[in-house]
Order: sequence, then structure tokens, then C-alpha cells
Amino acid sequence: MKAVFICLAILIGLATEVWAFRCQSGRIVDIGYSKAQVLSYCGSPRLVIDDGVSGSYKRTGKKQGTYRTKPVEIWVYQPPQVIGSFGYRLTFDGDTLIEIQHIPN
Repeated sequence: MKAVFICLAILIGLATEVWAFRCQSGRIVDIGYSKAQVLSYCGSPRLVIDDGVSGSYKRTGKKQGTYRTKPVEIWVYQPPQVIGSFGYRLTFDGDTLIEIQHIPN
């Protein structure tokens, strides 16, 4: 288990941000897509990480407010080991894809 976390930390540290990626099916996934769209285009990810929650504070009066939270998930897609291929780390805020990063193999 410890080795998994170490590998994950290395992968996350080496990641570089991109705007979109091509699934093995040939479909393009872009920022703003829902989890359902990504699943239908790319299938199940190799790894899903529950990264806690993000929150936003909305002021509703002088001293009142509400704090809303959404779950943050990280999905990792890695192609078969092909020289020069990249894996991808997709970050979802709630149901929306907000970040795509390259992960070198």
C-alpha cells in the first residue's frame, strides 16, 4: 500500500497540464466534460482517487453565508506501455472535469 502512495506522489509531481486528450477509443475529452461523458468515451479509469472536497462560500447577507462543498476525484488513465506514450490525470470538481495533466510513462 505504501508503494502505491509513493508511486502516485511521483506521478502527480511529474504531471504537466494539457487542454484535452484522446482516449484509446479515439474520442477527444476536454475540460468541462461530465464524468458520464468521460466514462462513455474512455471507459473506466485505471485508478480513482477521492481527493476530499472543494468548497465555495456564498455570502447571503451581512453576516450570513453558506458553505457548499463538492467532492473532488482524480481519475488516472494509462495506455498500454508504448514508448513515448503518456498517461493522463483527470481532476473532477463534483461532476465536471476541471483539469487534465500528462503523466510520463
